[in-house]
Amino acid sequence: MKSIVRDNDGTLSLRIKILGCRFNEKTGYPDSPQNRSLVKNLDRKVRQDLQNGVFDYMSHFPHSRNASILKSLKSRFLSPGWRGLPTFESYYKHQFSSASLSISEDIVRLMIDSIGHLKVDEVVGYHLINFVDALREKMDISQRSLEKVLSMVFDVLNCAALQYVFPRPFRFVPNCIKLDDYPLTHQDIHRITNHVPVKYREYFLFKYYLGISTSELLSLKWSDYDLHTSTFRLQHKQVYVEPYARRLLFHKMKKTGNFSYVFSGIHGKKRTLNLIWVHKICWPQACLSAGFPALGINELKRASVAYLFESGLSIGRICCQTGLYFRPMIHSILTKHLLNPRD
Repeated sequence: MKSIVRDNDGTLSLRIKILGCRFNEKTGYPDSPQNRSLVKNLDRKVRQDLQNGVFDYMSHFPHSRNASILKSLKSRFLSPGWRGLPTFESYYKHQFSSASLSISEDIVRLMIDSIGHLKVDEVVGYHLINFVDALREKMDISQRSLEKVLSMVFDVLNCAALQYVFPRPFRFVPNCIKLDDYPLTHQDIHRITNHVPVKYREYFLFKYYLGISTSELLSLKWSDYDLHTSTFRLQHKQVYVEPYARRLLFHKMKKTGNFSYVFSGIHGKKRTLNLIWVHKICWPQACLSAGFPALGINELKRASVAYLFESGLSIGRICCQTGLYFRPMIHSILTKHLLNPRD
């Protein structure tokens, strides 16, 4: 579709595609080289704003009747019950420009089988992890090819997010980071916690599963837990408890369910820990015994970010739950997690 066209009356019009719909805006400029240059600049600005997710129709076309139509469309797209978004397969085949990509048909077929049936706003962490595992298992794909395929998948999701106005996934940045210090996996965490004293094992596992700070973890109360939504409702945020943590939580309930605090000490009071010993001595020694170098306690937080993403949480919820709001760090952790060979 040409973005700049000449109408029957000799004036220039600008065509815009947003939210899956095409809009035609009359500029009123007669067709001339100078006016075409002006409209091209306007078209470039509109495309740039759309790409950055900051496009405001009224600022560019304040007197257009299309502005009210677009407002109505946005309300439909943003309403929770409206499911008009295309599937990943439909968007990839009909709306995404893949002409410059050289991805084999076998990989495209596997991609469609793995995530093609999902709506473009429903593709979350565990879908991507399963897709990566399928690529390694069935295609024996190289690390370089994996980066290329995942970059294409994220390009599709980014374009769909900008076009249909839903939160974009994290920024996949394989070329901006060193792929060496991968975050610890679920198996790694269990290997390490098998080497800590039994009375501290649940503490480390809950820090991993929930991603919250030590003070928040030790302050959790049974009265704050909502069984229906599987969340702890704290004063300033909600803490999601995923299935593995839920199982561990119910096991913990058998021990401290009659007390106020999840981590209860003597006589049901809030438990206190010697954090210097737990974080500086116990954790590094357990890492060393499990075959890892003496890792700092911050590695547990990095592993938690990857685990919560794999559990299906959005980047916004991960930031809120873990307290890590520096997005480039989150992007780096999740990129490394997706590219982790997991041997």
